[in-house]
Amino acid sequence: MLRLPNGDGSWKVRVIPNKFGALAREVPPARAIHRSRRTIQGFGVHHVIVETPDHSQSMALLSDSHVADVLRIYQTRYDELTLDPDRPYHNLQESQDRCGDEP
Repeated sequence: MLRLPNGDGSWKVRVIPNKFGALAREVPPARAIHRSRRTIQGFGVHHVIVETPDHSQSMALLSDSHVADVLRIYQTRYDELTLDPDRPYHNLQESQDRCGDEP
């Protein structure tokens, strides 16, 4: 989907679809309001931003320039998502998954 090259042919940061995403673009955005609670059926996108190919690294151990690249990728994805008027809510979050089974 989106890759930031590392200069040696590999990638430095990338964005991939979540294999087991909780949301789907194909689901029509069926909204409901019940009292003060608003809901929407699982409509949206669920992507993974892989911050480094080294799954043993954490953001705190990355160089300043690498962290800046990661934050630019987050900003780019956020900006792209806000262009769709059917998606009024956006949530970016970080999780630590060290399994390293993504290609």
